[in-house]
Amino acid sequence: MRIAILCSDGPHNKYLIFRVCKNFGDVKIFIEPGKEQLNWKLHKKKYRQYFQLKYQIIRRKIVGSDKFRKKFFEPLIDASSFEQYDVEIVQNINDESVCNGLITYKPNIIIVMGTTILHKKILHIAEKSDIINIHGGYLPYYKGNHCFFFAYYNKEFDKIGSTLHYVNSGIDSGDIIDWAVPAISKDDTPESLYCKAEKMAVDKLIELLQRYQKGETLPRYKQENVGHLYYTKDRKLYYDIILLLRKMRGEYK
Repeated sequence: MRIAILCSDGPHNKYLIFRVCKNFGDVKIFIEPGKEQLNWKLHKKKYRQYFQLKYQIIRRKIVGSDKFRKKFFEPLIDASSFEQYDVEIVQNINDESVCNGLITYKPNIIIVMGTTILHKKILHIAEKSDIINIHGGYLPYYKGNHCFFFAYYNKEFDKIGSTLHYVNSGIDSGDIIDWAVPAISKDDTPESLYCKAEKMAVDKLIELLQRYQKGETLPRYKQENVGHLYYTKDRKLYYDIILLLRKMRGEYK
């Protein structure tokens, strides 16, 4: 089985790489660093989008989300093993180098996690592969970005989780493979729940791929036409303030 990984460079992405490479020998990895996703040149005239992303980066640093995620995942990874992996760093996951790499490598499975949206040319090249996305949200109800935050904010605790699903030309709209739903405690935050669910999703994917390698078929459930698509711009300071006030009033127990 030949596996390709298209991902960013966050701690949870590194956990995915580590687990896949540890269990499956033939892996090709394309990494689109987070700093490249914020590259001013790539956004061209989409200035508002650029500053919305910039705001989220600043917010995460202020509240300590980045430190928490790093502390959560780093103990689970053997960083020294990364030197032997077949990794290519790209400016954009839709670059020609990625297209050419996939054509040459011919993977059976492509795993996507935390990249910018795949263009049609990538989907066309990979049409003979199963493309699986690890989505940080409970599909079909929470699509797009900041799904854990909005599910928590909306108090829809039964819809907090990550989803393994097939990639199609839509946004988080492909058939569902499985869900990873973490246990929730009173001390949890959207960030801690996200980390727990993403780890669970990666571990579940490893189990599914091991079965797939032995000849089993991956599950496939058609998505219902329900739910909401959240964009980066939807995560406004207003919502964080309201959530903080709710917690101070003891609404989350």
